[in-house]
Amino acid sequence: MATAGKGGKVEVGADTIGELNDWTLDENVDLMEEAVFGDDHQSHTVGLKDTSGSASGYFDATDIDKIAPGTEAVITLYIDATVNFSASAKISNRSVNTNVDGQAEIDFDFEFQEEGTWTTS
Repeated sequence: MATAGKGGKVEVGADTIGELNDWTLDENVDLMEEAVFGDDHQSHTVGLKDTSGSASGYFDATDIDKIAPGTEAVITLYIDATVNFSASAKISNRSVNTNVDGQAEIDFDFEFQEEGTWTTS
């Protein structure tokens, strides 16, 4: 059964970043080829892990200093009150945009600096 995202939120340090409406988490690992002469199928070994993410929503000026590029903090991504992913990360990119007939929006990207922890309770 799918989990509804309505309980989701993003925390940077101890602060909940308000007005966000989505976040993304990407977990990757380098796979290095181990093939040698005579093999008839490729095999791989696991290399370094890389975890990054992004969040977006409506612009809230009270959060702007917490998500400045270069800022490092523990970022916690909540799916709901019982499931979250958390690790130290650096903000890599921030984009604020608005148009004459719409609400100002913000997008920011982050790169985790360590292996994160999934919590389920």
